[in-house]
Formats: sequence, C-alpha cells, structure tokens
Amino acid sequence: KRNRRRYRSTVVSLFISVVLFVSASAFSTYLRDSVSNVYENTDFDFTYYVGSSERLGKSALEVFDSILALDSINAGSVVRTTSGQMQVPPEQLPAGYYQAKVSQGMISDGQPVPIVVDIYSVDSNTFAQYAGSLGLDVSQLQNPKTPTVIVIDKQHYYDYGQKRYLNTSIFSGSVPALLPVTITQGGEELEVTELVVGATAETPPLGAPPYATSADEIVIIMDHAVAGAVTDDTNPPIMYFAAEDTTKANEEIREVLQEAGLPASQLINLAEALRANRNVITIISVFSYGFIVLISLITIANVFNTITTNVNLRRREFAMLKSVGMTEQGFRRMLDFECIFYGLKALLYGLPVSVLVTWLIYLSIQQGVEMPFELPLQGILVSTISVFVVVFVSMKYSRDKVRQENILDALRNENL
Repeated sequence: KRNRRRYRSTVVSLFISVVLFVSASAFSTYLRDSVSNVYENTDFDFTYYVGSSERLGKSALEVFDSILALDSINAGSVVRTTSGQMQVPPEQLPAGYYQAKVSQGMISDGQPVPIVVDIYSVDSNTFAQYAGSLGLDVSQLQNPKTPTVIVIDKQHYYDYGQKRYLNTSIFSGSVPALLPVTITQGGEELEVTELVVGATAETPPLGAPPYATSADEIVIIMDHAVAGAVTDDTNPPIMYFAAEDTTKANEEIREVLQEAGLPASQLINLAEALRANRNVITIISVFSYGFIVLISLITIANVFNTITTNVNLRRREFAMLKSVGMTEQGFRRMLDFECIFYGLKALLYGLPVSVLVTWLIYLSIQQGVEMPFELPLQGILVSTISVFVVVFVSMKYSRDKVRQENILDALRNENL
C-alpha cells in the first residue's frame, strides 16, 4: 500500500508470466493434436496381400504364423474387408445430424438415412486380444449364431466446402443395439443381416482403420469366424505386421515368403512411406516442448528479476522497520504475506485471461481442423504451483541478501 507502483509492477509481471505459460501450453497441445489428426500414423509397418488363389489357405496361415514368430515382429493380424449398407430411421439418429441431411437434400423429411458400413473381420487370436484389451467378454462376441460386432463411430475427412478437416460421429455415442446391414458382395446385395452391437470403441485392432473417411460411414470390427457366417468370404485377406526394426523385419519376411513359395512382391513396406509423417509429428512435439521450456525460462527470469529489483529498491524501508523493532520473524512473515498476495492476485487476473487466449487459439485451429475445446488444465495447475514457488524462492533470495546488510549503511544510502 505504501508504494502501489512497485506492487502493481510485480503483479503485472506475474500476470504476464501466467498468461504466457498457459497460452504456450495450450498452443503446443493444439498444435500437436492437430498435426497428429491430419497426418496419418498407422500402427503397422508391413502389409502382405494374399492372392485370390491363396485365400488364407493352409499355406498362407502357416506363413502368417512363421512371420509372427520372427524376433523382429512385434504383432500381426489377418484382416478381411467387406462393405455393406443400412437404412437408419430418424428416431435412431441425433436430431442435428438428421436435420443436416434433410437440409442438404440427401433425403426427404421422414425418410431413413443410408449409412455405409465398412466391416473388418480379423483373425480370432487378434480379435480375442483386442476384445480383452477393451474389457469385453470374448465368448459373447464369437458366436456365429448371433453375429456380434464392435462399432467405431468416428469419421475423419477433409470437407472441401468448409476447407478444413472434420471429426464427426453419426450416432453421438448412442449406437442402436441392432444394425440391419445389407452386405454388398461381388456387386450384388445379399439379404439383410442383423448385427448385434456388443460394444463401441475408440481404437481399432491392428490393421483396421481408427475412423471412417467419409461423413456417412462407420467402421465395424468382428471376428473372422463370425464374419464367415455372414458373408461368402470371397475377398482376399491382407496380413498386417508391426516391427521395431523394419529393415531387419523386411529381409526376414521376404525370406519366409520365398521359402514358402509365395510371391514377395506383394509385401509392401510402409515404414518408409510413414516415416515422413512420423518425423513431422516428432518434430512438432520437440518444437512444442522446446517452446514451453523457453517460455518457462523467460517467465521465471522475468519474475525473479522483478521481485529482486523491487526488494532491493526497498532496502531503506526494511532497514527503517528493523531499526524501530521489527524482529526477523516478523520481517519474514511480512514478506511471506506479500508473496501470497502477489500470487493470488496474479492468478486472479491471469487465469481468466489465459482461458480467453486459449479460446482464441482454439478458434484459430478450428479453421483448419475440427477438434473439441480443451482447457489446458495441466498448464493451469503447473502455472499455479510455479507462481508461488518462483515468488517464494525469489523473495527468499532477496530477503537473505537484505538480512546480511548493515542497517545503518542501508539508512545512509540515499540512492535506494
């Protein structure tokens, strides 16, 4: 209260530091998420297209097991794809989604919405591991008499009208219990099959996509044995493999294929193609974390310099208080209260402004990639703790220097 100008300068310094740190954290988080959202980064490194004459026969299965047993291979799966379509009535869809289709002229009011269904059937071992990782009872999902599936209701695609990437959901978490799907096979539509929805998931098994690539499309995961009861199984399967050392794995897989008499030309090494995308994500992550560290160092130096300078400018005042009887304990308590007031007032102003800046960053990111707004809770928590830590440490350093000074020398010094 005696010198509001210096008090305000300290609070403003802390306020700017809080806003800078939280905003930098939010910017880095949105930057990493948007880049990861746009750049495709699959969890497999190799694909092998099994030819129509080798539609997962005995030799192909043996080769798959032999490749999976290699030390350089971490995981593998065998996946078939089948497409279908279903007509979803209005009452099973969110009102906003349905009205959007009506306004776009795709359907008339009251008509069902056609939804494309991408069915991915994976080998039983991979499916059992996948269902187990989701905490599901595998036995309920592997009964051919009641075809049960896992639904991934996520769509990620580039909208040329809005000129940005969109992330949508058709059912918004309320997927119907039964899906009447008409399987399309060989250009012909088979009879309608009712698929039981066992669960919904956010992540796919190895080899299946994590999302659909158009607005009116969903991804369905099911066991290969169950899919055989639904379709005629005419589509050739694709083997997927994930490896740690892709160079070594590439050589070993080709050797196994040649020994089995299978064409190695159908083996595709995706590691090189995906390396550029992975490098971009890595570079962005390093840049964002480096940016946060740089901002943190700047803000810490700023706060430390402000507080130490203000304390040095008040040395005569402190000397006068000590000369009239203020004890060391009282002096320390006075500065501790100052630290608390500095921190609380800086956070009182800084956190709301930080949230506002985060919202503006979010609106900027939304122009290129659709993603949900997230408060930088981690940045807010770190900044809250750091403000008090940095303030108290800076004040302790300045207090120790002042305590060592002679009272008479400080009173005589007119320059301070």
